[in-house]
Amino acid sequence: MFGYNRLRSLAGDFCLCIRSPRLQHFDLSFQQAEAQLAYQLQAAKEKQKIRKEEIEIEVVQRRKQIDVEAREIERKDRELEATVRRPTEAEAYKVKTLAEGRR
Repeated sequence: MFGYNRLRSLAGDFCLCIRSPRLQHFDLSFQQAEAQLAYQLQAAKEKQKIRKEEIEIEVVQRRKQIDVEAREIERKDRELEATVRRPTEAEAYKVKTLAEGRR
């Protein structure tokens, strides 16, 4: 293992190397690559955030659609009650009452 002073010395040597004219081009390329990667990372994060919001919108829309469908089912049930069940029950009661009256 390297001691603290040895690591510090190596870091200083590395800095001197980077500042040398031969390696300044590589340093610039490294900085450009680092900046491009940072940009791509930020773009990916933004894209991910937008997709998450799109999914949330889809969930809300689906919930509203389910609510609309549930209300439509209730409406049709009430309509069926009014147009079929009650008249049928009334007719059955009428027939039963007439049959009992004839006895």
